[in-house]
Amino acid sequence: LLCFLTEIKRHQTIILTKFGGGLVKLVEQDPRYFEVFGLDTLSSVERFPLYAQYVYFKLKGNYLLESGNIMASLGATQKALNTWEVYNGINDSIKLADTKNSIALVELEERLKISNRELEFSKEKEGQSKVIIGLFVITTFILLMLGYLIYTNRTQRIQYAELQLRLKTKEAEHLSSESRLNSRITSLSNIIIKKSKELANTIKSGPYSKEPEIYVVQKELERMSMIDVAVNSEPAQHTFDQVPEYMNIAQFSDFSETQRRVLVLSVENYKPKEIATTLNLSYAYVRNVQSKLRKTMSELGIEQFSDLKNYKEPINSNE
Repeated sequence: LLCFLTEIKRHQTIILTKFGGGLVKLVEQDPRYFEVFGLDTLSSVERFPLYAQYVYFKLKGNYLLESGNIMASLGATQKALNTWEVYNGINDSIKLADTKNSIALVELEERLKISNRELEFSKEKEGQSKVIIGLFVITTFILLMLGYLIYTNRTQRIQYAELQLRLKTKEAEHLSSESRLNSRITSLSNIIIKKSKELANTIKSGPYSKEPEIYVVQKELERMSMIDVAVNSEPAQHTFDQVPEYMNIAQFSDFSETQRRVLVLSVENYKPKEIATTLNLSYAYVRNVQSKLRKTMSELGIEQFSDLKNYKEPINSNE
């Protein structure tokens, strides 16, 4: 305590106000503490709060009593009682609030002073603090970049999914349109064949059926009427039940499902017109797909569709 005597004297008011009860017990045990806290040198305590004055006079009374000065002790004790009565007599809420605010302000000032001293002591750790701040900044930057990358990747995936959806929608619309067109072409073909049969029969039974030119026309019409456009689709549908090994060739992976079906029927020796009728496609579309398939097959060294049945994909040397 003697080492901090200067600090103690500076804070006598707070000590008396906040630790009055403890000081009273301390001085009762040993009166010398009254001197250690520098209370014997106080000339006036009128500037102290009422409670601090009460504690001071009570401490002084006990100190004087232990020192053998009974009359002075009685005077100090009387002052303590008077101060206590005045202190207890203050019931006005505004004055009490002002007193508490004053005490809080003093405590805040003292805490600020203590904080300033602690800040001075913490300068030795300033280097560590800078390192921590630097790491915090770097970590925050990394987290922000990671979040940005995740957001960008998610946005790109959404855009890719939307693009795929648009492509599939367009492809479905194209297939639907093509299906309607193929249906019309098939109906028209049936009508042409039917009319060819009727016209051929009409010419055959006519009076000029023996004329060379008429006879040639009759034979051509009969040949047209014998074209079978009603291809049985059941064998073709059975062909799609199992996926052939050549469909696993990497070069065919980019083809659509319809194009892959054209490939399967081509390998099974279906004619382009039969494929068009079976898959409800146009003849021109089937020919176009077969042309693309032949280009791909030429890259693999395959000339005929039937050769795909015995084709074995070469093994990668790295594998």
